[in-house]
Amino acid sequence: MVAFVSFSAMVAELQGSLTRRYKVHLPFAAVVALTRTANAVRQDLRSDMTKIFDRPVAYTLNALRTVPATKQNHTAIIAVKNIAAEGSHAQVKFLGPEIVSGPRRHTGVENVLGRAGLLPYGWSMVPGEDAKRDANGNLSAAQTVAILTALKTGLSGGTYTPVRSARVARGIWKKALPIFVVQPGRPGLKPGVYQRSEKNVLSLYRFVRGLPHYRERFPFNSLVGAHAKEHFETELFKSLSESI
Repeated sequence: MVAFVSFSAMVAELQGSLTRRYKVHLPFAAVVALTRTANAVRQDLRSDMTKIFDRPVAYTLNALRTVPATKQNHTAIIAVKNIAAEGSHAQVKFLGPEIVSGPRRHTGVENVLGRAGLLPYGWSMVPGEDAKRDANGNLSAAQTVAILTALKTGLSGGTYTPVRSARVARGIWKKALPIFVVQPGRPGLKPGVYQRSEKNVLSLYRFVRGLPHYRERFPFNSLVGAHAKEHFETELFKSLSESI
């Protein structure tokens, strides 16, 4: 997801109305103003996220990057990061559906359980009623690790890698483990991941058909355009005054 900040028409119009003293400095001032505008817009978008999303984590709030304008290219760029930090997903993967709408991607846990034969093809996972959540409302990392460890999917270097065959994994649900899987078609509990307790069975994840669809909640391009208009003129005259 990329948005471009460029006010070439405004700069060209201004070029004709400026005195020679200011006109000489306009190209450089425009580059500075565009870059400052992009950085200001990034902060505005960060603030927008806190209003649009429910308790967004720092990784989401830091999802945007900027590319400064240059003398050769009077365009600054604001983009959603598409390179993931180690052990994480690139922000564009989970913000993309919020920007253009559509189904979300499979999560790392879904991929692991799918490869292990525990999550059927065409199904996804949502937190169960008894799942422990962190301050941001997500399933806690500690509980996710406990689930994967109990289901014998394996852990390596922060990446979840199954170490058992699908045939063996499919039989885990029969064993009296504290955490177990119920697949579609089994009698009793609804499909999902559960944990046994002394008195009852706790629902950690529920299996649902298909992938959840997101509606457009974060209108990235229109927000960039609106915020850029708020900042550019002020930044341009500010950089002009600083350059003389």
